[in-house]
Amino acid sequence: LNKAFVALPTLDSAFAKLEAAGYTHAEATKLRTTIATFSAEKKREFVYQLINRLKNANDTVVLKATSIEPLTKAENFANLPVEEQNRFYAENAKKTVDSHFNATAIGSANKH
Repeated sequence: LNKAFVALPTLDSAFAKLEAAGYTHAEATKLRTTIATFSAEKKREFVYQLINRLKNANDTVVLKATSIEPLTKAENFANLPVEEQNRFYAENAKKTVDSHFNATAIGSANKH
């Protein structure tokens, strides 16, 4: 069962692009207040869709989904201690996400 995975840029970078595309700081602040109840992902998605609709935006922001493959578990997985099951999930999830970041050259914004 493959699922789509979308990595969204930070909300601050989304608002910076919105202001660069013509929104005033006051308008951006009002928008932040208006969408305050949205989840973080929905806020970013909303702002990027708004940027894409502005005629004077310098860039078109494309949020491309990628596929995540299911993990292959050992036959005795259900009998493993919870700690080992969690380690399996954590290590494999990290490998999957790292491989997607490496393939796209997109990484953590706070990586120095």
